[in-house]
Amino acid sequence: MSIFPVLPQRFGLCYSALCSLTSLSSVFSETPGRSPGAKKIMQMPDTPLFVKTHDFVLWLLRHTQRFPKNLRHSYTNRVESMAFEFEELLLMANSHRGRDRAMYLTRADGRLVSLRVLLRYSYELNLLGAQQIQYVADNFDQIGRLLGAWLKGTDR
Repeated sequence: MSIFPVLPQRFGLCYSALCSLTSLSSVFSETPGRSPGAKKIMQMPDTPLFVKTHDFVLWLLRHTQRFPKNLRHSYTNRVESMAFEFEELLLMANSHRGRDRAMYLTRADGRLVSLRVLLRYSYELNLLGAQQIQYVADNFDQIGRLLGAWLKGTDR
């Protein structure tokens, strides 16, 4: 069992703060090519797209825990899975080049659109408030712009 799902909730950390931790030796691994004392967290990219996506997924997980139990196995599971798929597609795109990268980024864009639609239901079902939906919309706008810029850069 990984310590990562527990860390942000237990210590109130976001991804960017988690990346700067150095004292939790159980979550760090030695990085090849560095001095023996140097450690880095799981090789997760720290570009704005990855940081914003990771922080948003953590925020979403904290808020979907409060959704009613009767929606937990249908709607909530779908929203969480879609968010994880989006982040996974970004990581896959980061590890590929050329047409494969463009394919993963296009799929990620589709997941982002689907997630936006699913979260619109959460507002209509009164699961998220107006300020929370505004936060979601702002994050989707920022993430979408960063994703679009990356996708545009793969066309060159």
